Amino acid sequence: LLIDLDKLESNIATISGRCKGAGVNWRPHTKGHKSPVIAQKAIAAWAIGITCAKLGEAEVMAAAGVRDILVANQIVGDQKISRLVNLRRLTDVMVAVDDPGNIQAIGQAAAEIGVNIRVLIEVNVGMNRSGVEPGRQAAELSKLASETDGIAYAGIMGYEGHAMALPDAEKEAECQRCIGLLQDSVASIERSGLDGPIVSAGGTGTLAFTPDLKAVTEIQAGGGV
Repeated sequence: LLIDLDKLESNIATISGRCKGAGVNWRPHTKGHKSPVIAQKAIAAWAIGITCAKLGEAEVMAAAGVRDILVANQIVGDQKISRLVNLRRLTDVMVAVDDPGNIQAIGQAAAEIGVNIRVLIEVNVGMNRSGVEPGRQAAELSKLASETDGIAYAGIMGYEGHAMALPDAEKEAECQRCIGLLQDSVASIERSGLDGPIVSAGGTGTLAFTPDLKAVTEIQAGGGV
């Protein structure tokens, strides 16, 4: 990986400052660089942890000393779930879920080795790629996660990736719509008796708008490469 270090550090400072100024946490996505060195630079610049796309990426980051990692995709199958729960011995790993059976499988595997795995319920806000529907379905799955042994319910996430390429005026409106769906989901979750959760969203392409929207608590904008 060849980088312009001055530009990298400037980009990291810009994103960190944007999130800090909006009062939201920053959990940069590492899928673009896959570099523990760059991840540690972001953490030194105020990031609370990192986001990974794949379990293998999270394993590399954990081995390099990163201690707070979100895998922002679903981990399924006995082999990968076993790797996930054993990763908890090295780092406080959190994973996206959108299926009751997946929650139960992760919880059972985690309980068997005496750990808890934090989960975020993924909410479909418009990409139609994964996630449960906003509102009632998000609340029902959140309730299940909160009641499952081996699972530590942490909150919800949504990704407005389909808005990235829109013109700014349209992008802002779509970001507001998407985060509104997450806000509605939080209201449903709180009515079910759960505490206000993490609400994770955003990306570099929506950094101008998403951090300012009510309900969002952390942003997954990239690390500056």
